[in-house]
Amino acid sequence: MINFISSQTPQLISYSAVPVKEVTQDRLILPQHESITFYLFGDNLLKVDKIAFAFKSGTKGAYCEDDKYEILLDFEKVDDRSIKAYCPQNHSSYNGEIYICFKHGNGNGTSVWTHQPTSYPYFFVFSTFFIHLLGPLPWVLLMFLLCCSALFSGLNLGIMTLDVMFLEILIEAGNENEKKMATAVLPVRRHGNLIICSLTLANVIVNVIISMLSDKLIGGTALAIFFASAGILLFGEILPQAACNRFSLIISYHTIFFTKLIMLLTFPIGFPISLVLNKLLGEDMGRTMNKSKLAELIKQHEHLGFVHKDELNIITGALNMDQRKAKSIMTPIGNVYMLPYNALLDYETTNDIISHGFTRIPIYKDDRRNITSVLNVKDLAFVDPKEKLSVSTICNFYNRPFMRVGAGTTLKSLFDMFRKESTHFAVVYEEEGSEHQMVVGIVTMEDVIEEILQEEIFDETDIINDTASRKRRNPRFHTTDLWPFFNHQSDGKISPQLKIAALRYLVANTTYFAPNYVHTTVLQGFLNTSFAVQHDYNHLVSESNTIYRSHIPSAVAIFVLQGTLQVSVHDDHLQFEAGAFMMFGDDLFANVNERFPQFSGEWNLERILQDLGDKTYFEPDYTVKMATDLRCLECTAEAYIVLRYLTQELEKCNLSDQNQKQIVELFQRFWKVRKYRGLKLTCDNAGVRILEHLQTGEDVDMEHSHERAVPNSTPSPPEATLQAAHESTAAKRYSDGITRSQRRNRRNSTGTNNWRLTNSRRGFMRGPSNWGRKSRHG
Repeated sequence: MINFISSQTPQLISYSAVPVKEVTQDRLILPQHESITFYLFGDNLLKVDKIAFAFKSGTKGAYCEDDKYEILLDFEKVDDRSIKAYCPQNHSSYNGEIYICFKHGNGNGTSVWTHQPTSYPYFFVFSTFFIHLLGPLPWVLLMFLLCCSALFSGLNLGIMTLDVMFLEILIEAGNENEKKMATAVLPVRRHGNLIICSLTLANVIVNVIISMLSDKLIGGTALAIFFASAGILLFGEILPQAACNRFSLIISYHTIFFTKLIMLLTFPIGFPISLVLNKLLGEDMGRTMNKSKLAELIKQHEHLGFVHKDELNIITGALNMDQRKAKSIMTPIGNVYMLPYNALLDYETTNDIISHGFTRIPIYKDDRRNITSVLNVKDLAFVDPKEKLSVSTICNFYNRPFMRVGAGTTLKSLFDMFRKESTHFAVVYEEEGSEHQMVVGIVTMEDVIEEILQEEIFDETDIINDTASRKRRNPRFHTTDLWPFFNHQSDGKISPQLKIAALRYLVANTTYFAPNYVHTTVLQGFLNTSFAVQHDYNHLVSESNTIYRSHIPSAVAIFVLQGTLQVSVHDDHLQFEAGAFMMFGDDLFANVNERFPQFSGEWNLERILQDLGDKTYFEPDYTVKMATDLRCLECTAEAYIVLRYLTQELEKCNLSDQNQKQIVELFQRFWKVRKYRGLKLTCDNAGVRILEHLQTGEDVDMEHSHERAVPNSTPSPPEATLQAAHESTAAKRYSDGITRSQRRNRRNSTGTNNWRLTNSRRGFMRGPSNWGRKSRHG
């Protein structure tokens, strides 16, 4: 090799470049695919004709014609000691170590290429990447890596939020789509630590490559840092995690193959780390909850509307069975209805048992805390009160079992004991152990079930409220001691037992005689008055057996006590039999309640009846005939008005059970003077009294004269007098009603009357079982 060195030839001493990726001890590392400006420093640089890069080094002045690249650099001469050269952006043809060559004149009219080595930097290189891409492919690769980062980050959160137990629940109780997805995801989710290691490792590798690729594409500037950070943060972390957190099961199911592939690729590194985590932290068995947390979880679902309030009460009540004790739900022994061992089962005792409404009655001997047996109301089914058998005889015969439990027994244990012992009654002792310990109360299966339901169970005879608060329920009847008033004031038409049965049915199973309309004790007075009628079946003249005739107005409603009736609905071609405890004509009561929700002003029966007008009768769309002898209660709108008025006035009084007999007699006394105007009820310490204004021409004390007319025995008014009043009222209403009906039929041959009949039939078609309870609107 020939060196060409002269004092007039250009010589390169050093150089620099902008931008520079990295500077080392002997080289410059320049970025790929960027325009680079070189600053050359030396002597005689104005004589440089061309500049090129060489792929081989050489000594100063050695020819480099064969060692250079073909591409020439653009440059501009600054002065004799410096040159600014420009390297094009395409660096793909430059590989490895790169040096600089000059072309200049050699003094004989020719030009030569010579090496221009420098002491520093000795050479430079362009940074290389493991993949060399051109055009839009690097950007496509960057987008793909961002998607991979998003997938790894989202799956890492999404799969791990799918609890193992939750997936098992979906497999058992989810819909078909949820079952399919949970079945596919669960085997992978069981390897929780391996999933974390695999997806985290893959995510880190991808994020590193994104940063490197961004640096190559954008350059080692703040812009590249911002692009890489923003891309990874927004598209690789926030958005995918938000989506996978909400749709974790769906995304996990559709990417399950990709997850398995990543776990396989990273298995050599991820599996050892997951084993260490399993040893240190334990395997992921899913989230579990105790009863308190589970109850709170269900409450939160109730707030969201997924669980009904009643369902919440049942579930939370069942979850708390281990925490509640028998003492917290028992009925204290002082509030327990009991019978002595030597009590006789006569009419009075039997009525007292039925009136209290309990199925099981504890029986004690000598002391109330010495409970020896239990009487079930079913045991009285074949007992005749006339025989006056002792309670001990019945209890010894049936020998009903009952349990003895400690006050600290949990409801769960108590419930299991009730089921296993086949009994629903238990006596509660202060502490578990000997049965000689003090009895503090009783508890039944119903008490336990009510505690589970978190709600009281009411039936038609209950009178005791929540055992925990020791409150009394509003009884169905304002008194439970009905027998003395029926037993001593019977009119002979119906037996005391039948009166009690009628009273219970009217109060509990009819609308218009319920306590909100008619005071129960006033209703007892009504039953003691001669409103009971006996009709004998006529075998010879069938027409005389007719009680109601279709479309013929009637002023009397009946309540069947005994006997059988044949009911015919001609318009619907329907016939059926009606028996005891069926009511007909309760439209009368509906008319009164609709016109007079409350009675105002002084008592004036004549004015009230005038306001009612033709509403004091009803027009049935059916025919009722006796099929046997009939015994029934008859009630007119007038009698019902008296019942309603007395009830309204008694609500203003604060009377105790001691006034019960006086209230029973009140109806009979008021009925006698009902036609007088200005009657008033007064309540004081002496009870309730009727004050009557003096009528014209009468200067007597009506109150005291009535008390003389109605002695303590309270004999019933003669049936003939009452029946005559009924018949006179009914006859007038029949006459007026028929006349008005005929006039309506002449005015409206079809329209109005047909509508009334159609409406009535609709009421009847509610069903035979409700015939006596629903009004037959005419």
